[in-house]
Amino acid sequence: LGVISFLWGFNWPIMKIALSEIPLWTFRMLCLVFGGIGLLTLVKASGLSLMIPKRDLRPLLLVSLINVTGWHLFSAHALVYLNAGRGSIIAFTMPVWAAILSSFMLKERLTTGRLVGLGLGIAGLTILIGPDIKTLGFAPAGAVLMLVASILWAAGTVSTKYFDWKMPTALLAGWQLILGGISIIIGALIFDPITTIFRLSWESTLAMTFIILGPVIFCQWAWFKVISLFPTTLASIG
Repeated sequence: LGVISFLWGFNWPIMKIALSEIPLWTFRMLCLVFGGIGLLTLVKASGLSLMIPKRDLRPLLLVSLINVTGWHLFSAHALVYLNAGRGSIIAFTMPVWAAILSSFMLKERLTTGRLVGLGLGIAGLTILIGPDIKTLGFAPAGAVLMLVASILWAAGTVSTKYFDWKMPTALLAGWQLILGGISIIIGALIFDPITTIFRLSWESTLAMTFIILGPVIFCQWAWFKVISLFPTTLASIG
């Protein structure tokens, strides 16, 4: 959980570097395609099957749409209007939405300790974003898009916890990236010039390499592992 926090936090300014040269749809396509292939390659290398258990197919399609397609599109669009610091603060209101959803869907109790944790977290976020409230007023679209992304991330997390998966964590994470990325691949082919990726500077190339290996491949696997081990509210506060 500590490594996830570091890599995902560091990921926000690195994303801004990549997005300065790579069109939005192409950026997300690269993340999801290479991230999904990387995870499935690790599964195959460990000697496990890549087949999706039949009973897991429908819930997999649902969580892929929410957790991957929704989160990646809305958060990337938001960063077009917001700087990385403001965007990440809004995104990390996710524990509030996760706590609310998990209390209904998973019947997780909002204990005093968890409520205190949520309260302290939101107080911290409020202090951090306080000086930027006026600035956000000039870019309301970015704030709204990131808020929607945060709610979708929470819904995807709770949904992933809700279903009783028969597949290993790495296989679940890999197929989510691949299936959730299908519509994004189509969008990239329609809206973005494919030649862009052949003209990247070394800074953007290094940024994409870091994003795919750390925040996408490792953190997607690790996050699903964390929410399988801990209550959703506790994991999201962490």
